[in-house]
Amino acid sequence: MLRLERGSLTNLNPKAWLIQAGNAFHGDVIRRTFQARAKIGTDDGFVWVIGQKEGDIQGALHALPPGYTFGQSKNHPEGIPSFKEQMDPELRKWKEDTYLPWVTDAFHRGTLKKNTSVKESLYLSVLGVDPSTQRNGYGRALVRTMQEEAASLGVPLTLGCGEEDTVRWYQRLGFEETLKETIQIRGENQTAHVLVWTPKS
Repeated sequence: MLRLERGSLTNLNPKAWLIQAGNAFHGDVIRRTFQARAKIGTDDGFVWVIGQKEGDIQGALHALPPGYTFGQSKNHPEGIPSFKEQMDPELRKWKEDTYLPWVTDAFHRGTLKKNTSVKESLYLSVLGVDPSTQRNGYGRALVRTMQEEAASLGVPLTLGCGEEDTVRWYQRLGFEETLKETIQIRGENQTAHVLVWTPKS
C-alpha cells in the first residue's frame, strides 16, 4: 500500500533528490545544499515523503509555505545554507552576479503574470523520485498532495524547472507555463521555465 506523509528523511535514498544543475555548480556543494534543505524542510514541516511502507522512501518533496521566499525557513532564521564559501571564487562571483539575479527576476516576472509571487504562493522547491521506482505514480501523488495543500490555503502552487519534458509532465497535471527564457551559462544555453497551478475558485 502506498504511504504518503510529512516525515523524516532519515532513510531517504539520496537518488530521490533529482538535481538538474547541468554544469553550473560544484557537485559536492549541491549535495550538501540539498541535504541541508531536506533537514530544514523537515524541521519546518514542509517535506513530504512517499513509499510502499514505513521507512521505505522512494520519493520526497520540499515546499515553501506562503510568506517565505527562496532560501528562507520558518524555524531557522539563518535560512538554508548555500556553502558558497566552498565554491571556486570565480564560480561563486558568477553565481551571485549573474545566475541568481537572472533566476530570481525570471521567476518574479513569470509568477506576476498570474498576479502572484513566491512569497504569496506555495512554492514547490524540490521534487525527486528514486530513478529505480519512477513511472509508478509517486511524483504525481506528491504533486497532487501539494495541489490539495495549495487549494486548502487558497493560494497558487508555483515552481521552476529547466527541462522541456518536465514542463510537459507538469502541464499534464494542470500547470500553466507562464515564462520561458534562455541565457548562456558557461557557453551552453540554459532555459528557465516558470509554471503556476491555480486552484479552482
